[in-house]
Amino acid sequence: MDEVNGQVDVIVNAGMPATFETLKLAREFDRVGVNAIAVITPFFIACTQDGLIRHFSTVADAVKTPIYLYDIPARTQNHIEPETARTLSAHGNIAGIKDSGGAKETLEAYLAVARDVPSFEVYSGPDHLVLWSLQNGAAGCISGLGNAIPQVLAGILRGFNSGDLAEAERQQALFTAFRTDLYALGFAPAMVKRALYVQDTSVGASRQPALLPNPEQDAQIAEILKRFNIIANA
Repeated sequence: MDEVNGQVDVIVNAGMPATFETLKLAREFDRVGVNAIAVITPFFIACTQDGLIRHFSTVADAVKTPIYLYDIPARTQNHIEPETARTLSAHGNIAGIKDSGGAKETLEAYLAVARDVPSFEVYSGPDHLVLWSLQNGAAGCISGLGNAIPQVLAGILRGFNSGDLAEAERQQALFTAFRTDLYALGFAPAMVKRALYVQDTSVGASRQPALLPNPEQDAQIAEILKRFNIIANA
């Protein structure tokens, strides 16, 4: 919050296996004054949909800061069903959902909730669906890959916002191709972090247990960055 000094909104993730642990984080972020809190589904513990409703409602009841649901079932093994999102959209302090599931059908179902409940926003996580999600009513996207290639993500948004669909589609195709090539090399977050490191070593390395890329992967990352004109050829 001190770093951005009010220039941009700050959304912080609060997510732990147990509700009481998530509450501790959310209350601290509420005290600090972040703009919103994203609450990821609990991990390790298999939850029913009723359990998820109670979990998210309990957190939303406990803080004044708006809450966003965060669905990423590949990482947590718990999925927020669209009807569960619809139920939670009636809570006065639940502002929307970030969908990182990757399935267009689920994203479409969340967007249907947003159309019925205007106060409920949907943010897209899948990088290959940025333009599609905007065209279908998403409030925006939250992109991990965009950290490594922000100019292309910005190009998608500029094209969409200006009505230049051809340019938006061109930039989306670049974004998707970069994602495909980079993620083929290994664990996606670690590859994004390494792509950033190649551009600026001050960002540091991925934290364990994610392993550093081996020399072959490093060379492949550099080649991808050159091919997409992100760094200059030597």
